Amino acid sequence: MKERLILISSNFFLIGILLLLLELFLRGGGYQPGDKYIAYNNFQEVDSLIIFDKFIADSNGITKANPDFNWEPPIKINKDGFRTNEIEYVKAAPREKRILLIGDSFTWGHTAEPITNCYADLLNDMGYAVYNTGIPTVGPNQYAEIAELFIQDIRPNTVAVFFCFANDLFPEKNELIPFQPAYYHTNAGIISSQYDGILFKNPIEAYNYYVEYSKKNSPIKKNIAPPLNWLIKRSVVCSRIYNWYRRINWDNQPNVNGRAYLEYLNDIKTLCYKNQCEFRLFVIPDYGKPIDPAFFEGFDPLIPQNLIDEDYASDAHFYNKGHLKFFEFILDNL
Repeated sequence: MKERLILISSNFFLIGILLLLLELFLRGGGYQPGDKYIAYNNFQEVDSLIIFDKFIADSNGITKANPDFNWEPPIKINKDGFRTNEIEYVKAAPREKRILLIGDSFTWGHTAEPITNCYADLLNDMGYAVYNTGIPTVGPNQYAEIAELFIQDIRPNTVAVFFCFANDLFPEKNELIPFQPAYYHTNAGIISSQYDGILFKNPIEAYNYYVEYSKKNSPIKKNIAPPLNWLIKRSVVCSRIYNWYRRINWDNQPNVNGRAYLEYLNDIKTLCYKNQCEFRLFVIPDYGKPIDPAFFEGFDPLIPQNLIDEDYASDAHFYNKGHLKFFEFILDNL
């Protein structure tokens, strides 16, 4: 019995030494404790911060594309700040052909090569008068504001909302702020303009905050046990394991603390009803993972079943074949 205890103690000691060496190795490689996944995408410290004004916010807080940005390859932006037809063209079309698309980077056409292989463009090529308001990094709060702004003006036959399951599950209301874009696009990554109740005045202030925060903290869920919370904040090894776990299990379960996204969607649905428009809620799966319709209680979500991992690029957006599959799914449900 004594020899067995010695053996077990020796194994634990060896594991501890290995973990310590791994911790030192990762820190030597520049890794810091903390979860950088939630509020900043591919965040990294840089010698000099460069801000790319690809997207700007208007007086209503709606994030739009900047027509004065030097887009490479060139992208046509209409006078309202969207990658779509001019609104006069859409309003002049027969009503049965008018369709308002509301969404984020998927609907913008991110990763499509060229960008006109996006499902929104394919729909336009089919003869629909498409008004595409998809903008990267935005969410249900902007979707509802877009609906309020354009449904009565365009009076489309159909309003199609493209809900990104990976990041549109807003648990709480998050109001738009005039002239404040949702995210800043920089050479340090795409960083949120507000976090945990803090509103950053500019991208430099946001960047400085995330540099310090990512070194000291981890924005983990409040129901994580305090000892584990403490470890994740201070250990690179624990942080990496936690990051890996979060990326695999991100939002696989309903958020019982709040479902504000349903309120935003219901606002859009109500506007459609008042303006005699067809309402369609298309849900974009995260890497084709199954989605429980219970997330969308009170709605009839349209969820494609034919998407697979190979339809997605490494940045989690559709390859051209994914856009084509989703376009065919849209046609089947208009």
